[in-house]
Amino acid sequence: MSLGIGLFAFLLIPNTINDWKKNNIKSVLLVISISIFFFFSFYIDSLFQDIELAVTMGFIGLLLALGYLFLRNFWVVYSALFIIMLVNTLADNKYDEYSYWVVIIGSLLSLTILTFDFIKNNRIKITNLSIE
Repeated sequence: MSLGIGLFAFLLIPNTINDWKKNNIKSVLLVISISIFFFFSFYIDSLFQDIELAVTMGFIGLLLALGYLFLRNFWVVYSALFIIMLVNTLADNKYDEYSYWVVIIGSLLSLTILTFDFIKNNRIKITNLSIE
C-alpha cells in the first residue's frame, strides 16, 4: 500500500499540476491535494469507520507533502512514508492472522522496485552529466 500511495501522491499528483515548482499557489494546491489524498485513502481503507486514523494520516500526508515541497526528493519522502506505513500496519494488529512473510515479501518487492528505479535514474543523470 505504501508503494501505491507513494507513487500516486509524490509522482502522479505533482506531474498533473504544471509548474508547481515555480508558482506558490500551485505549490499550496499540491500540498493540499496530497493531504486530502492521504485522508481519503485511509478513510476508504478503513471502510469509512475510522475517522481518527484518516485525520491522523491526512496530517501526516500534509507533513510529507511539505517535506516533498521543500526537499523535492521523492526518495527521502518515500523512505519516511514506507517506515510510517510499516509501523502503522504492524501496530494495527489487524493482519495478525496473516503470515509475516507477506509483510517481508511486500517490503522487499517495494524496495526492489524503488532501487531499480533509483539506479536507472542515476544512470540517466550520470549519462547527462557526461554529455555536458
